[in-house]
Amino acid sequence: MHFAVTPSSAARPGGRHASARVLFLGARLASRDVLGLCRQLLSQAGSAMQLDHIVATGLSKVWNADGTVTAINLGWDRVMMVESAARIGTAPEAYASMARIIGVAARAAGARVALLEPAPGPCVGDWRRVARAVEAAARAAHADIVPVGGAWRTALAVRPGLPLLTPRGRVTTLGAYLVASTIAHFISGKSLQALDLPGVPCSCTALAHRAAIDALGREPVSLAY
Repeated sequence: MHFAVTPSSAARPGGRHASARVLFLGARLASRDVLGLCRQLLSQAGSAMQLDHIVATGLSKVWNADGTVTAINLGWDRVMMVESAARIGTAPEAYASMARIIGVAARAAGARVALLEPAPGPCVGDWRRVARAVEAAARAAHADIVPVGGAWRTALAVRPGLPLLTPRGRVTTLGAYLVASTIAHFISGKSLQALDLPGVPCSCTALAHRAAIDALGREPVSLAY
């Protein structure tokens, strides 16, 4: 497990923050590039946003790890839970149970709660089962949903050959950008400008960016103060 919360995560006096602060719990976010791309996108929102991630292979492992409960109580605006499509699809009841437990702790600490609907995995054929499991878990946890999976499907519906995965099933730079764009638009509640990605055609970036906005289907609540 990787415990990534920084010393600067301590709650500021007064209970209000100069920037929005989001803690991710659970599986990796598609690739190591996602949080960096999120920060670049969110820098356009006009206020610094602190993003940290406690990484573990499953929500149960991250919840039972030393320091997680303490970290949740450090004054985050949002706690976002991340689980792989494979784990959600094979154990939806366990996923919903952990989402509810973590959601209770996060709300008690004053944070809003969200679940990330993952991108369809290369070995996960029944994405509808995963989407339904995320919806059920969100109801149990009183959580919002960040529709990364929906954005992924939207982009591929427009352009089926869009290179979101490598031939070996790894997330490409464009795939990571689609994930980051969905998360960043959800967090900021603002329309963000698409980034220029080295080696990626602007038309592909623009399509992924638009798919993220369309998947949200609404203006998310801004966490920036």
